[in-house]
Amino acid sequence: MNESIKILFIEDNPGDVFLFREMLVRAKLDFELFVRTSLKDAAESLTGKEKFDLLILDLSLPDSNGINTLVSIKSHSDDIPIIVLTGTNDYDTGASAIAEGAQDYLVKEEVYGTVLMRSIRYARERHRLLVELERASKKELKISENEAFKLKDEVARLNEEILSFKTSRGNKKAAYKDMAEYFAEMKSKDGADILSRLKDEDIIGIFNEMPKDLVAEMLQKMDRDKATTLTRKMLVTEP
Repeated sequence: MNESIKILFIEDNPGDVFLFREMLVRAKLDFELFVRTSLKDAAESLTGKEKFDLLILDLSLPDSNGINTLVSIKSHSDDIPIIVLTGTNDYDTGASAIAEGAQDYLVKEEVYGTVLMRSIRYARERHRLLVELERASKKELKISENEAFKLKDEVARLNEEILSFKTSRGNKKAAYKDMAEYFAEMKSKDGADILSRLKDEDIIGIFNEMPKDLVAEMLQKMDRDKATTLTRKMLVTEP
């Protein structure tokens, strides 16, 4: 039997709360939804006894607006996966949210049941895998070299699935930009290893959304043959 997911929904619009609750019910998700309508109330809940499995955060609240809302919430919830909600076609803010540590973002006007459920699964899985990878790199989690390789493969496969799903919804550039921000936060050798497991076409698309110095840094940390192949392909595709 699946365990109930405790979701803290930080949203001040009653209409949006109703719609999201309905989508979760129709998807037959076993959940408990806790609603807070301000940053202050959310922060108090996060420092209390209740433990949450997921946060869904509207960046526009009565007492906070924009990326600072996410930054403030993360100071109380760094160990909880966060999905950010943005306004119409606000992909730049969404990408900035990924850079600040959100696991995913959703444009409100584009959300429907399937998209919401996938986002919840992706956010929770990505967060879990990254925590395991970070613990392994800090030697807090003892795993073999083979287990570490499989863990990186699992992260790469999940990212590939996320990328495929987002590009299938019609905005490939936005999907690559999200991934660029995501990997910019993983400038370690692990990040380069995971990125190198994606398709060459997708890696180049992600590189095109990164600063050139970061691309060079990531290539240096990759396997030499892989880095050489990618460099040649990028030279060919340059205008």
